[in-house]
Parts: sequence; structure tokens; C-alpha cells
Amino acid sequence: MPNDTSMNRRALPIPDRPLSGDHLKLARRVNAVHLEEKSDGNLKMGLLTQLAPGTDLETCGEGCNHRTVRVRVGQESYFVFRQDLAGSFH
Repeated sequence: MPNDTSMNRRALPIPDRPLSGDHLKLARRVNAVHLEEKSDGNLKMGLLTQLAPGTDLETCGEGCNHRTVRVRVGQESYFVFRQDLAGSFH
């Protein structure tokens, strides 16, 4: 199967928002990758988890690729898929 990223984008639309600085309250469960801070200050990907409905989060930057966004819940940071956030907050 050809690796056509434009075809993948049509199949999995990526919303333009949320952008950095948005405060959201999740209306449904969202998968997330926990980010762990290493001793040198860099981040590494940790465990896959789920953020529960009702979780307050803040978008705080770009993710690990164009399909993800970095979010903060309290003092913890996560990568989540942009498409998972679309329609998942109120």
C-alpha cells in the first residue's frame, strides 16, 4: 500500500484547533501519552493512559508530530491526538 500522507489526512481529518493556551474540560475519555521530565530537562514519552471525562486541561504546544498536541493537566504533561480532542470538550 502506498504511503500517501495526503490520503491519510483525508481519511483522518485533523482539526485546526485547539491551539496553545486553550483551556478545555473533556466531555469524554481521551487517550494520552504521559510525558516524563528527564534529569537534563528534556521530556521522554511515558505510559499510555486515558484522561477521564471532566478533566480540565490546557493545550500548551505542538505534539510529537502534526497529528498531536501537548496538553497539561495540573503539573503533568501529555501528548494527545488532535482529532481525539475535536468534539470531546465543552
